[in-house]
Parts: sequence; C-alpha cells; structure tokens
Amino acid sequence: MDSNDNIWRRILGFSPALFAALTGITVTVIAYTLAVQLVEYCVYSRFERAAMDHAASVQRSLSEVRNALDNLQDFYLASISVERHEFERFAQGILERIPGITAVAWAPRVAAKERAATIAAARAFDPEFKIYNESAVDDEAELYPLLYLQPPHRTEARPGLNLASLPEIRPLLSGARDSGHIFASPRIGSESVKGATDPYRVVLLTAVYRGDVPLWSTQQRRQNLTGFLVLQVTIADLVENALAQLQ
Repeated sequence: MDSNDNIWRRILGFSPALFAALTGITVTVIAYTLAVQLVEYCVYSRFERAAMDHAASVQRSLSEVRNALDNLQDFYLASISVERHEFERFAQGILERIPGITAVAWAPRVAAKERAATIAAARAFDPEFKIYNESAVDDEAELYPLLYLQPPHRTEARPGLNLASLPEIRPLLSGARDSGHIFASPRIGSESVKGATDPYRVVLLTAVYRGDVPLWSTQQRRQNLTGFLVLQVTIADLVENALAQLQ
C-alpha cells in the first residue's frame, strides 16, 4: 500500500522539493501571522495600560481636590471661629500641594442687618473692602461675599464678590446648603472673571454649618448654615500635572 505522502504526490503531481517548499511557505505564513498578532496585542496592551495609568492619575488628582475641600470643611467644623491668618495658612498649603487649584475662598452667610458690621471688620485688613453685586439680589436677601480669598491678587475672583448674585452659582449654594454635599459649577460666570469666561475653570463649593447642632434634616441645615468654602479649579492644569507625574 502506498504511503500517504506517495498518494498526495500522485494526486497533486508535486515533486518532493516543491512539496517541501510549499510546506515551508505555509509554516512561514503562519509564523508571520502569529508574530503580527503578537505585536498588535503587545501594542494594544501597552496602550491600554498607559490609558489606564493616565485615567488613574487624573482620578487621584480629582480625589486630592475633594480631600482638600473636605479637610478645610473639617477645619471649620472643629473651630469655634477661623481667623484670617489661620485660613490663609491652610489655603496656602492647599495651593502649594495641588497645582490645579487656583483659588481658595470663604464666603460667610451675611444677613442684611449684619452687612455693615461685616464690611467694617473686613476693612481692618483691607481698607478698600466692599461687597460687590449687592443690587443683584433683594435688599432683605442674605449675602455670601468672598471674605477670605487666597491668593488675594492673583485670581479672577475679587474679595467681596457676592456669590448669591451670580445666576450660575446661586443654584449651587442652595444645593450644597440643603444636601451637605460638594457641588460643582460647569464654569465660572463672566461676572466673576475678568474678560472672557474660561470653560476649563470650574468652582467647587461645600457648605459649613455650626458644629454643635444636629443636621439630620434640610431645615436644620438651612437654619445652621454659616457659609461656604470655595475652590476654583483649572481643569487643564490639574490634568497636565496629573499626567506629568507619570513621566
């Protein structure tokens, strides 16, 4: 009986040399295909790992921003009152530690009857202090002026700016007050920025309450609100710094 090799040679009319050559070509093609797939897999895996590393680094930076705001809130809740120099020292640490944060501010709750006393107290440190955009709200409405602001002269926001007068910020104040959660703006309004609005700059704010009372209900939070802590964040700087840490 003929062997299988002899049968195939007779059927196809191949010589042993040609048969060996075709076999070698087939093996080469298979090896090449596998090599290409392996390279593609390695490239994809490397890209996937890089993308995951970038996303994780950005997420860590965002967590640092949230933690900075939470820590500042805890500092206020643990203090009977926070003096200007204490706030400045705490805020400067945040600015130095997280490059994407460009401003840190405290906006106290100021009732209409407290307006004059608030301005007088602020002018002990800033003789030109005044509350801006008061006319944008009702005369009896509460004001939320930026009383403490770091850095005071290298940011678009101005000391004394009444946050309650900004249409895009006002809903955030109500939401943060009623929920006790951090709220973020889609962007800073033109009223608080010199020149054109920067779409990559956002405001994060959280409410501060009296530390010696229960805050279980919305009504309790509204009654015991003392003000808001504010961070201004430049997203492009935050992301750039996060990615630079991977290099």
